[in-house]
Amino acid sequence: MKKEIKNVPAQIFEPIKNYLDQECQVIVAFSGGIDSSVLLDLTLKMIPLRNLLVIHVNHGLSAKSIEWEKHSKQICEAFGVKFIAEKVNVSGHGKGLEAAARSARYKVFEKHLVKDGVLLQGHHFDDQVETVLYRLLRGSGSKGLTGIPKLRKLAHGMLFRPLLGMKKIDIQNYAEANSLKWVEDDSNQSSDFDRNYIRNSVLPVITKRWPDYHSRFDTLIRNSRANKQLSMAVFKQDLKFLDQKEERGGYSILLKSFAEMDKSRQKNFLLYWADSNGMQSPGHKVIGEAINSLAALSEETGPIVSFRDSQYRRYRDRLFLLDTTFFSDLETLKSQTILWNGESRLDLDPVSHLNFEKSLGFGVRYPKGIPVIIKFRQGGERSHPQERSHSNTLKKCLQEFGLEPWWRDYVPLIYYGSELVAVADLWIQKDWQADADQDGLNISWISNIR
Repeated sequence: MKKEIKNVPAQIFEPIKNYLDQECQVIVAFSGGIDSSVLLDLTLKMIPLRNLLVIHVNHGLSAKSIEWEKHSKQICEAFGVKFIAEKVNVSGHGKGLEAAARSARYKVFEKHLVKDGVLLQGHHFDDQVETVLYRLLRGSGSKGLTGIPKLRKLAHGMLFRPLLGMKKIDIQNYAEANSLKWVEDDSNQSSDFDRNYIRNSVLPVITKRWPDYHSRFDTLIRNSRANKQLSMAVFKQDLKFLDQKEERGGYSILLKSFAEMDKSRQKNFLLYWADSNGMQSPGHKVIGEAINSLAALSEETGPIVSFRDSQYRRYRDRLFLLDTTFFSDLETLKSQTILWNGESRLDLDPVSHLNFEKSLGFGVRYPKGIPVIIKFRQGGERSHPQERSHSNTLKKCLQEFGLEPWWRDYVPLIYYGSELVAVADLWIQKDWQADADQDGLNISWISNIR
């Protein structure tokens, strides 16, 4: 057996050998179970200890969680590996316990992963089969059937799964041949979780009927990935056609052009649009709802279609994709009054900031010594834009200037003392435009999304 496994470390780390030649950080996600124990043992044969960090995430979901953490720490101390254990609070409210635990884990990993670092996880091919079956039974399309990626970007670094080509039996053989010690998670035997049910009840039946199911699933995954590449190529072509623009809080495309596309291409576009901009892709139900309710051209605005941390909204001639993780603090911002202290950049919220540039003859007239204050709409304000013949309610002016409805309560209003002099970079108030010989302030309201 030892002769058979002699070259395993070099083989499984081949896809990232260029990373490993460098002095890059390598993190091993270590639960203490058999899979991550094999992963750690193989990693120690390839990675210098000075580059290695082992992270154990304690979810607190089992009575044995403290025991597992202690075991993991002892293993790492024996090898002399730097070890970090973090306890997380997991709440399944809204998205299920498994998804919540996964989200909590990744937040820990991303916190410790440095630029160009590599996170290693111990998923193997049987995990791949479980994932494909799980997605299939949930109604996933060809994109979902591509399975778990072996290598992908994560935060500022990379996520790599070296064991993904190995079967569970290979993992067990390696662990026994190398006399490894590991813990058993008793929750794996509970079929209350969908994946456990597939592992414990479905795969044994499949194995009995189709002993070569690994090769069949490998073919399915390869074909699905080929289909995904084709779908991605179509998406990229449509992205150029639809004129994507970066917006405050997200992105937008031409609504008319989108509405004229074949429905299958609309679905394909929405399947990849969020993912291409760092958000989670919606399921087919949400995609269908977005197409049916937002692609119509009959009204200026439409309903909101939400999915996890993203929103699809329509305004005038564009369809918007908004990242709602940036909007969480806006309500508290609305009640604030902010004093400008002369800085060139003033952060307002996670979504946007103001840039101030002193000038001569441009922007808002700037009488020195008057406090510059930023406020937000409370209701009832009036405004008189420089180029307009009369004043109107601020609400009406924002509509006329085409500011999206979801921003109208949060647009920064620039005051000199108690007098409104500008509304963000949308307009300057009448009589406050700087003349050629007057000091001025150029003010820009800029999105933080990049």
